[in-house]
Amino acid sequence: MGAKLYKQFQDFHNTIKLDKETSQLKEKRETLQTDIKNKLPQKLEGIGIEITKSDLHFFDQGSYRQNVSTGIVSDAPDRDVAVDFELDIEAYNDPRKIKKCVRDALKIENKRNPLIKEPCVTVKYLKAGEEKIHIDFPVYAKHNGNYYLARGKEFSQSYEWEHCDPYGLNEHLDNLFAGAKGNQLRRIVRYLKKWKLENYGDSYSKDQIPPSIAFTLMAGDAFVYKITDGQDDDLLALNTVVNSIKNKFSCNLITGKYTIKYSLPVRPWSNVFYKMTEDYQDRFYRKWLTLCIKVQNAVDASEEYEAAKFLQEIFGTDFELPPKPQTKTGTARNEYSYA
Repeated sequence: MGAKLYKQFQDFHNTIKLDKETSQLKEKRETLQTDIKNKLPQKLEGIGIEITKSDLHFFDQGSYRQNVSTGIVSDAPDRDVAVDFELDIEAYNDPRKIKKCVRDALKIENKRNPLIKEPCVTVKYLKAGEEKIHIDFPVYAKHNGNYYLARGKEFSQSYEWEHCDPYGLNEHLDNLFAGAKGNQLRRIVRYLKKWKLENYGDSYSKDQIPPSIAFTLMAGDAFVYKITDGQDDDLLALNTVVNSIKNKFSCNLITGKYTIKYSLPVRPWSNVFYKMTEDYQDRFYRKWLTLCIKVQNAVDASEEYEAAKFLQEIFGTDFELPPKPQTKTGTARNEYSYA
């Protein structure tokens, strides 16, 4: 018999996945990294910091590193490329000045205008007024063998060198996705990101939307490899993950609203949902509950066609329906027929 909807899940994944960096994104990234290498030492020299090109190190973070990026048409591709170098943060205790130097190294008058965000410096590429690509550069100082993230907007009075462990986080994620079983986990994460796009789209601000890193980490914790008759059973694996994540919510007995907390597995061990208010977390819970119900309905459905209809309701038409079941005469059964 095999895994339920095996072909549909495989086809769905092939539709939404992005296996490799697009040529356009790669070109932009390499150009920006070259500009940082060539120009940042001189910019830092202006504030009394001496480094050379060879002191600068780049490393990937986020979905591209773990190969869980989605190639969804309406999803603007993004890259997280961290840059680190040795720096005495006690002598240079204002990370905003460092980020300004990175911004200035990337800036080209009337052509490229990078923005200093709270956790990074970002470059956006627009077409017809719409964002098509953006590349984020988190900036880390290496001090006494530890790493510190430059936090703070350009003119914000709230800023710090946040003690963190970016390489440790990458190692944790590498371990989650290791081996053949990691391929099923990658698919599950992509399915959840597609659900996120279907439910939030472009009409929500970032503080209203659960972050993608939360899906990746929580799915990794909850994941159990599922196989039926020799085929990867993504439906059962998905069901296990979504229900486990649902159980991480707790109800505030005073307000009746549901909230969720999840801490990074490495320093600074911060709550990944810290930007979402109680109201936004409660909305997330309501949406997630619907997801759990639809996936369970698909698991319980006796026919693949009916199961796929439940999944299409949560993933959109990119999840294709199998042929309608046949009657004894060989014709497709009507939608509501009991023949």
